Amino acid sequence: MELKRFEKENQKQRKVIMVILATVSILGVGLLLSKTFSLYQANKSFEFVNGKVNYYGHADIYFEYYQDTKKLDKMPQKGNSENLVFEKAVCDNDAKVEWDSNKWGPLVTNLNKTKTKCMLYFKEISTGAEFIKDLAKNDPTNIVDDNTSDHNMRYIGASPKNYIYLDEGTYDTTITKYLAQVSDERMMFDTLAECQEQVNQSVEYNPDDLDEDCHEVTYAKAGEKILWRVIGVMGNVKTSANGAGESRIKVVRDVSIGQYAWDSNDQYNWAKPSTLNTLLQGRSEASNKYIDNAVWYMGMTGSGTASDYYKSERNTSSTWAGKIALMYPSDYGLAVGGSVRSACLTYDMFEFSTKWDEEETIDTKCEDNDWIYEPGADEWLFTAGYITEMEDNGVYWIAGYSGSTSPWASPSMEMYVRPTAYLKSSVKITGGSGTKEDPYTVSL
Repeated sequence: MELKRFEKENQKQRKVIMVILATVSILGVGLLLSKTFSLYQANKSFEFVNGKVNYYGHADIYFEYYQDTKKLDKMPQKGNSENLVFEKAVCDNDAKVEWDSNKWGPLVTNLNKTKTKCMLYFKEISTGAEFIKDLAKNDPTNIVDDNTSDHNMRYIGASPKNYIYLDEGTYDTTITKYLAQVSDERMMFDTLAECQEQVNQSVEYNPDDLDEDCHEVTYAKAGEKILWRVIGVMGNVKTSANGAGESRIKVVRDVSIGQYAWDSNDQYNWAKPSTLNTLLQGRSEASNKYIDNAVWYMGMTGSGTASDYYKSERNTSSTWAGKIALMYPSDYGLAVGGSVRSACLTYDMFEFSTKWDEEETIDTKCEDNDWIYEPGADEWLFTAGYITEMEDNGVYWIAGYSGSTSPWASPSMEMYVRPTAYLKSSVKITGGSGTKEDPYTVSL
């Protein structure tokens, strides 16, 4: 989805936010000051050369640069280090700095006085996990501490910048599916014929139920990079049962690999292995050089909030060690963001889309503020086994028609699958801004 920004046609005064790069020369002098921007007229020069500090006589703002506490004579360049990040800025005269990592330069606002000094601090980080933790300091809206016992840093909300490219090439063909919405339910189909058949049946049964016809949804185009999305940085992840816990990046494939049974023999044990487990370990993702073994916990619960699920998933001695699995129910629940996040984290995940009480039914909008949710797509989750509260076995899944989670599904049913994995702790993020067009890139 593309968003376009429009400016008012009658806007006669242009606000200029200074973007200072490594080598920038701006002609213009007579400095007219306002509270949040500066206007320039062409009378004399205003220069920043190679990031060097200028004397007050030649500029109305100048910079000092520090890297790992050491003062530098010019701004450090991104190309000199794969893991250089901006840490903070300290300015006098109440000036404010926002850092543009993509253009590698500061955006200066609130420049109210001449002779303003800003000290810019940089540091080098050693791993991708540290890189994301550092990003969270400046982006608390999209990356947050989940407040669990492991204090994982998670990407949240409807559309965070968490795309990552793991050198898996490009799609050979365009991946298109078809979404139908009948009444308040959304359903996804692989073919237009299947979608239209469902719509026709719904119309025949109750003509008033039809809200929309089938809509084509393109998930990936031929030639586009095969991308994953970062769930977050997980704490205390072990490579083996006796290994030490580490902070590791957890990722999920951006686009489903298709519909499969969780276990075609109707068994509820992933470690047995289930047929889906066998399928995933035989795919190319399992041999990706950035992905490593991890210990996956197999605890179960029948109800609760996303945080309750997280505790129950890990409150077990039953584990499986492997490379590729699926998301936990808690991964889905704890990814909700926006203005509804606080309320959604108090709901039972069975009520993640609709909450019922004695007096009314509430549309929670939790799923619409959760980037993991794919409208209409029923999707398998990792957690399965005997549920004490139900006195029965179950496998968890995300209900595409509503966005709630449920353990009531037969393992032999076919649902959408998105491989999930932990990257090696040594993986570094070397570039990109996390958008789909400019995903994070990595190295070892």
